Amino acid sequence: ARPRRQKVRFSDDMYTPMWVRNNGQQKEGFCDTCVPGKWLQLKNSAFWYHKQFFHGISSVSGRPFIRPLQVRHFDADIIEGLCHQCRQWVPIANAKRRNSVLWFRHAHKCHVYHKPKHDCDTDNDGSDAGSASAVAAVAYMSSPHSQMADVVGVSMTPHLADGSN
Repeated sequence: ARPRRQKVRFSDDMYTPMWVRNNGQQKEGFCDTCVPGKWLQLKNSAFWYHKQFFHGISSVSGRPFIRPLQVRHFDADIIEGLCHQCRQWVPIANAKRRNSVLWFRHAHKCHVYHKPKHDCDTDNDGSDAGSASAVAAVAYMSSPHSQMADVVGVSMTPHLADGSN
């Protein structure tokens, strides 16, 4: 099947796939955040799960999940983060999971996001969207929250296509 461009919901939407192929049950979205990119099914939620829990990008806001306010070592093998929303200490990583999927799962359930308005005034080819997403990702990467997690050795940074993490 030939890939085709899809309009993103708003200019800095990092969630919506810009490229799709096939139709119906076979429809797939291209994850351009992965290196190399990969195709994931849309109908069985593979794309949704991947973007949210591997890259940490909210399907509601189209933006990366907010990082913990603070990070601490709770036990010999547990690292926790303080959630800005519920003010609870939440496991970020443990001996079994050294990535940030635990935090992303908590963020998905707990964090309140405002759904951005559909402000795309781009052509059908989505020409504005890629550059806005890249700028947003760079700004996010340089935030204090993403740097704080690097100190404790747990990647809280979304996995970006340019290999910058």
